[in-house]
Amino acid sequence: MSNKAPSGVLRRSPLMDVTRDLAMVMKVYETEMGFTPASHSRISTASAASKDSDPWAEIAG
Repeated sequence: MSNKAPSGVLRRSPLMDVTRDLAMVMKVYETEMGFTPASHSRISTASAASKDSDPWAEIAG
């Protein structure tokens, strides 16, 4: 995407820089939260507690 400057010269749109920066930030968030295939293996969950020790098991089902 390009814009035409008042002098008539084509230049890159500032929106492209913003888009690129936000895409890089989103990639960091996706990796941190485990949304990428490579980060799935790094995410671990706590072992599931039994229903007997869960006080909300009767209410929540």
